[in-house]
Amino acid sequence: VAVCVVENNVFDLVSFVLVVASAVTIGAQADYEAKYATADTPQIFAISELVFCVFFASELLMRMFAYVSRFFAVSGWGWGIFEILCVIIQISDLGLQSAGYTSTSPNASLFRWVRMFRMIRIFRVLRIRMLDDLRALVGSILSSLKSLAWVMVLLLLGIYGIGVYFTQLVADYRIDLRAAASPRHAVEEDANLLYHFGSVPSSMLSLYQVMSGGVDWDILCRALTSNISPWQGLVLTLYIVFAVLALTNVVTGVFVEGALKAAKSEEESVLVETLNGIFQATDANGSGKISTADFMERFEQHDF
Repeated sequence: VAVCVVENNVFDLVSFVLVVASAVTIGAQADYEAKYATADTPQIFAISELVFCVFFASELLMRMFAYVSRFFAVSGWGWGIFEILCVIIQISDLGLQSAGYTSTSPNASLFRWVRMFRMIRIFRVLRIRMLDDLRALVGSILSSLKSLAWVMVLLLLGIYGIGVYFTQLVADYRIDLRAAASPRHAVEEDANLLYHFGSVPSSMLSLYQVMSGGVDWDILCRALTSNISPWQGLVLTLYIVFAVLALTNVVTGVFVEGALKAAKSEEESVLVETLNGIFQATDANGSGKISTADFMERFEQHDF
C-alpha cells in the first residue's frame, strides 16, 4: 500500500505544490526581513514552516517505509542523502527557532547558515516523475560539466596569457612616460589604461568582462590604440573574435552533446522501467520467474 501511495501521480503533485509553496514562503520571509530590516516576522511564516517540516518529514519516512532497504537503490544514493539532508536542515531550523535563536542573537552564525541552506529543498522538484523534461535538462548540464571544466581551463589560460601581455605593455608604457617626464602621464586614457590593465588580476577581469558584456570593449580598444599602438587594438580585437566566436561555439557544442547523451540515457531508463513493470505484472505469484502460462495469460489481456 505504501509503495502505491508514494508512486502515485497525485502524491507527486502534492509534493511538487508544497515544495514550490515552501520556496515561495522562504522568499517572502527573506523579502519581509530585507524590506523592514527586522528578524521579527509574522507568525504565519513560523506556522507554514512547521506544516512544511511535518509533511516533508512524513514523506521521507513514508518512502523509507515503502522501500525499506531499497530506499537508496530506488531513489539513488545521492537523492536519498539529499532528501535526508533537507529534512535535517528543516528540523534544525525549527529547533533553533524554538530555542529562541534569531538572526540578531549572539553567536547566531549557525542559525543563519541553516536558514541560508533551506532553499536547497527547491531542487527536490527534480525528483518528481512528471517533470521528466526538466530532469533531462539538468542531467544534460551535469553530464557536460567535465567537458565544460576543460573549456574553462582553456579560457582561463587564454585570459591569463593575454592579460600578462597587456599588463606588461602598460607597465612599459608608464615606465617610459615617467622616464621622459611626459605631461601625458595624467590624461584620461592613461587612467583608463591603469584601471583596466594596471595589474594582472585587473587585466584578466577586464578581458573577461569584454567577452561577457560586462564592459564595452571599445573603451579598452581606444585606450590601447591612443596610448600605446593601433596594433594593440588589433590584438584585443583578435582576442575578442577568438573568445566570443570560437569558445562560445565550443561551449554550445558541449551542451548540445551533453543534452543528446542525457536524452538517450533518460530514454533507456524509461524503457527499463517500463519493461520492469511489465515483468512484475506478468509474474502474478511473485516467484521471480515467468512461466509460459503466466506469459500467455498476460498476453491475452487487452492492456498488454
